Amino acid sequence: MRGPQDPEFDLPKFFLSTKRTKGSSGNRTGKFQKSNALVHNNPQVAMTVMQQKMTNIWLKNAQQTPAVPESEVRWKIPTSEVFGQLEVSTRNHKHLEKIINQMMSIKVRWDVMNEKGIAKNYAVVFPYCKVEQGVITYEIQTEVIKLLNEFESYTNINLKEISKLSKKSSIPLYELASRYLNIGYSRWFEWDKFRDMLVAADNIPNNAKSWALFNARYLMPAVEDVNAQTDILVTIEQRKFNRKITHVRIAVTHNNNKNSLNNVALAGHSPEKFELFSQLIVLGFREKSAQLLMKQYSADEIKLAMEYTKKRLEATNLTKLQFPDRYLSHALKNKLYLEPASFTNGKSLELFAKGWGAVSGRSGAVITEEAWWKPRCIASSAWASG
Repeated sequence: MRGPQDPEFDLPKFFLSTKRTKGSSGNRTGKFQKSNALVHNNPQVAMTVMQQKMTNIWLKNAQQTPAVPESEVRWKIPTSEVFGQLEVSTRNHKHLEKIINQMMSIKVRWDVMNEKGIAKNYAVVFPYCKVEQGVITYEIQTEVIKLLNEFESYTNINLKEISKLSKKSSIPLYELASRYLNIGYSRWFEWDKFRDMLVAADNIPNNAKSWALFNARYLMPAVEDVNAQTDILVTIEQRKFNRKITHVRIAVTHNNNKNSLNNVALAGHSPEKFELFSQLIVLGFREKSAQLLMKQYSADEIKLAMEYTKKRLEATNLTKLQFPDRYLSHALKNKLYLEPASFTNGKSLELFAKGWGAVSGRSGAVITEEAWWKPRCIASSAWASG
């Protein structure tokens, strides 16, 4: 894997849970904490949705229940419990055995954010398994076991949310987004490395070898799946060079508008409009506000204003922007996005230096954010809040 070139090159395929506890309460809730060393991993072939879910269930079970008495590397789990956590109505044991057999041949590299660049850390995570009389006995590779109790740095994962996901790249996208939920943004990834984390590091499918194909066949379906089915809201931001996508990053927040996102998807909007709507929600707009904005302005205008607003958000040398949604609305209304940004040309613009930075009349006096907003609060509060 090419992870050492990018220290935050991290997308998960398996999960871990809270420290081993007595009983099965953790199994009932589906919640646990996954060590980031295991979150930062790369399968060498594309894993199916069921393989990803099964891996999560087994690792979670190993962390929350004791190993079998005769071995420190083997655990047991009833097939009924596996089917229950998968939330599937079928009890097709032959299909279950087929999934298990495939999992035992998949090599995975974990801790891909390790910058030392010496240890490759490749392993078949589950080297042994037996299914007998309704019970699965499985073995976990010893180096992976060492990471099961690593709680210095971890990601909170909800397997009940994951059980609802159905697209190939949805689970790794959900895991990586959860990793950055409290930060709001991931770092920028080279798009092909990002793809490797969502699909596979080797044996990349032909329909994922270019950005356009990967975006259409894997990334956007995964974004829609995660946003519609889980408690987080994900959007993908892009960077270009010579009109080509070079880098992407994840913006993530709590999904308080799940129903509205479902309605947008069911209404037949294009994936582009769905993504635009999602990004407005991330910036603080409520459902009605975002819908109104998309009716009043073209997609291109909103994208330009959004990029303008994001540059302001990224300006760490300036006062933190408190209301990105209001800032974007103001930029749209006054077409401020047509002005050159000080972040790209090195010039000092009052807009970026002092908040809203609207220039008043011939005098050129700068209206600060507070002065600009106060007289408009009453008139625009209903629109801004939806």
